[in-house]
Amino acid sequence: MSFNNLTQENKDILQQEILEIAMSMGGKSFFLQMINDIKSSKEHPLSHQSCSFYFIDGKIKWNKAIYKKTLNTLFKAIRMQEKEGIFLDKNSPKEYKNILNMIKTIKPVEITIKAQDSEAYNCKIFDVIDGDKTEVSTLFKVIFFYNIDFVKKILNNKI
Repeated sequence: MSFNNLTQENKDILQQEILEIAMSMGGKSFFLQMINDIKSSKEHPLSHQSCSFYFIDGKIKWNKAIYKKTLNTLFKAIRMQEKEGIFLDKNSPKEYKNILNMIKTIKPVEITIKAQDSEAYNCKIFDVIDGDKTEVSTLFKVIFFYNIDFVKKILNNKI
């Protein structure tokens, strides 16, 4: 997703949502430091079998092990959604099945982010839009998928 291609209304909504979360976790600096630590990790933090990742001022925990193959499928699906606007490609039965299995596997996973001096914040990987429609949570994409420059643009957007 390109921040510059978003409408001003979407930019403002995204900024308010991310700012609210960042402030509840300890502020912009804390939020950016956490994302920077995640990005600088050798292997993706969610692939740790201990179901926890420690960063400078806190800890991220989740309730179920996520394997590297599952994460790769998730990131491939996110890229496809960002590029083509669809999450599940029904034209390719094998990819459709892989993505559907990945969703079933990690849908119940809940991620808890805890800073040393603040309350814990819970985040799910998927948001259920309607009964049948599921999307990857914006917060999940901001923390684990988008690059740090995108997050800085969100936080520094002028309303």
